[in-house]
Amino acid sequence: MVQKVTGGIKAEARHKFHADFPAPTPGEHLWIMMAMFRVTPTSKAFHLDLENLLTIEGPGCFLCERTFAAAGDEPCPGVP
Repeated sequence: MVQKVTGGIKAEARHKFHADFPAPTPGEHLWIMMAMFRVTPTSKAFHLDLENLLTIEGPGCFLCERTFAAAGDEPCPGVP
């Protein structure tokens, strides 16, 4: 499959993750968002746009898996 980005900023997620991952700090949440798209298995190329966007979830902490609302001002108990 080939991903095509139409407009906006293009970034290769795998490279960005390894190059710019923030230094882990004990007690600090690592907030993430997730977008879920429908892509058919027979697609040779696809667009990640509103036409096949299913949901956007988050923010949630990658380390302790709590939602932003549930975490409040408490430090993250997760292990960086």
